[in-house]
Amino acid sequence: MVIVEYNSIFGKDRTISVPYDDNFIRTNAHYSNLYFGTSIHSLYQLGIKKGYRFIGCNNAGNNAYFVRKDKLNDIVKEVQLSEGYVESKYRESRNKKGSLSLLSKKEARELLKGISVFNTNLDKMEKF
Repeated sequence: MVIVEYNSIFGKDRTISVPYDDNFIRTNAHYSNLYFGTSIHSLYQLGIKKGYRFIGCNNAGNNAYFVRKDKLNDIVKEVQLSEGYVESKYRESRNKKGSLSLLSKKEARELLKGISVFNTNLDKMEKF
């Protein structure tokens, strides 16, 4: 089993990630603390490439669970991303002064709109 954190602000439909940076610090990358990690769809595709299958997410909406394909059975079953995806329940955004702003998911996505992300499927940079 592999458990991987995802960024639900990125949604479940796009295959995007924050570009790799050896010196990445979440708060320095964007004051909101919302610009980090990768989308669940990117992880889903990577899992399939590596021989793993998606079996769901935790209730908090930040961890995805994958099991090796050969370990699936009547109890541990693969689910489609659309069925198993959970949007995060928590709100942790910050304003420019560093205080919690508690934006909704819609507001958070709007705040990050236009920021550079890496499309893991197309292997190129694009805008969020």
